[in-house]
Amino acid sequence: MERVFPSPAKISPVSHFSAVPVSQIPELCQRLRASDALSSQILLFLILTAVRSGEARGARWEEIDLTGNRWIIPSDRKKERRSLAVPLSEPAIQILKIRSVFSDGEYVFGGKPLSDTAISKQLKRYAGNYTVHGLRSSFRQWAAETTQYPEHVLEKALGHSSGSHLIDAYQRSDLFEQRRDVMQDWANYCLGE
Repeated sequence: MERVFPSPAKISPVSHFSAVPVSQIPELCQRLRASDALSSQILLFLILTAVRSGEARGARWEEIDLTGNRWIIPSDRKKERRSLAVPLSEPAIQILKIRSVFSDGEYVFGGKPLSDTAISKQLKRYAGNYTVHGLRSSFRQWAAETTQYPEHVLEKALGHSSGSHLIDAYQRSDLFEQRRDVMQDWANYCLGE
């Protein structure tokens, strides 16, 4: 059958996650920042770090290194099954410091991870009918259209590999310091600073 018919992936239309327009991100972040809701805090942290929903919702204190301003997501919680050191911008660190006052368990955002539905509802409440995963696309679009950062740095910021086993074999650095600059610039844009 595979020799007669094309692969379904080759003939199916591509459907992307709906993303909040980049121009609306600062207003969304200001509204989230003004809210005391836990789902707002998670959503703002997720936007500032450009991670996936499950990664932010399941963040554990043992993964956070505030002295190095980094969050290390272990491989068992990553889609790519590779750990990722996420640079933490100043606003992301502020969220963590606030959460440390209210949190006494292993999870940063509550006693157990909040549901994906709660985060999605909060996004819909403040921004409209967009997807949480689409926020990563908003980050990537902002970076591509308004910055001069190299594409490979931006892809590393999203935790993506290059797509080439050869390039990955030779390019082994996680480009952490360059990604730190990207994430701070993103946070400045998101919060109008």
